[in-house]
Amino acid sequence: MVRPRTLNELSHLRDTDYGQPYPRHGLALLWWFADECVEIDGNNRMIAHQCDPEHKDFGFHPFHNREGILPDSDLPYYEVGNLHYPGNMSHLVTKNYKPDVRESNADRIVVSVDSDWNGKRFDSIYVTHHLGRGRFDENSTYRISQGLIRKIKSMECELLFFLSFTTGQAENSRRFLQKITMVNKKEMKTMPEKITTITDLNECGFGQPWPRHGLKLLYWFANNCLWVNDDGDMFLACEPAMGVFGFHRFENRYITRTGKLLPDVNFHYYLLGNLNSPGADMLPDYIKKHKTSWHDVSNADRIIVTDHGQKKFGKIYLTTHNDQSNYDPYATFHIARSLLKFIQSYPNLEGFLQKLGYQDNTSDQPAMIAYQMVKIECEDDSVDTDTDTPSRNCVCSCTIL
Repeated sequence: MVRPRTLNELSHLRDTDYGQPYPRHGLALLWWFADECVEIDGNNRMIAHQCDPEHKDFGFHPFHNREGILPDSDLPYYEVGNLHYPGNMSHLVTKNYKPDVRESNADRIVVSVDSDWNGKRFDSIYVTHHLGRGRFDENSTYRISQGLIRKIKSMECELLFFLSFTTGQAENSRRFLQKITMVNKKEMKTMPEKITTITDLNECGFGQPWPRHGLKLLYWFANNCLWVNDDGDMFLACEPAMGVFGFHRFENRYITRTGKLLPDVNFHYYLLGNLNSPGADMLPDYIKKHKTSWHDVSNADRIIVTDHGQKKFGKIYLTTHNDQSNYDPYATFHIARSLLKFIQSYPNLEGFLQKLGYQDNTSDQPAMIAYQMVKIECEDDSVDTDTDTPSRNCVCSCTIL
């Protein structure tokens, strides 16, 4: 009976040379799969999260094990990684694929899926090397343990960190990542830091101090735009593409000095939190009540989400304007779903804000804002889908208090 070697550590993965050298895509594929497709629940089950192989999400399709490189199983096998049919695979994985370069499409992940009324879980996960014409290399086929999946997921804030372990040398991994992302080395920056606890949220400074509205917006978003089913899976309860609550497209454009704010994905990003956006009047008053017309920080905070359709979504980010046209890459964070669920557990907004030490300094408002009354009249109050700023056709008149 075939029993591929099990890889339990990053050093084991490195020693196999899976996904190496460039332009092979296996390491990026494995990092994406662990980060996006697997959620390990409280019972240590590897749940198929936001990813359904049976529905051919991301190019998944049946793997028939004709060569017998994997153990016989009563559960169906599915493979992913064939970039001829990538589905909505991450741009990070597909970027360097060239149809005439076989090694740029040589790596695969194969999973066995256990489906029942309680959802879908991955029973086993393998990586392998495709030799072409339906053949796979038995000697380059390995089982990935749950422990190794956990280790890869713990590095999701920085792909470079993962690659530095799996390629063995930090400088080589930097070159490898540079080739994957096709950016100038001087402009490379890590992906947004992931925040997983209330302490992280407090220390990152999002939505603080008053009159910033981000923490109130986040509490409302967690409790009104997300819902959790009986299995603990999370789904969107609102429709960003419809423009409700002021949601609008975020184009994630390239900025010369900083590059793109967020990773490239094959779904649309949507932005929430601009209190000037059409539809933002649907937000509750406790979020809007301290917004002024002055260029202070009362309208600086945003939430960004990707809508995958069918109520599914990708990563959720928190960010902040650092001027009138750009977002601050160093104040942009990926918020964990577990933290969003924890925020939902607070019975009221006051308790949530108190935990974070946020205070409504309403009585101090006139002293804090010397030029409070600013009237902005615009011929066109449209909002740029990327910079999130009003039209430039504005006339301002100020009243000094």
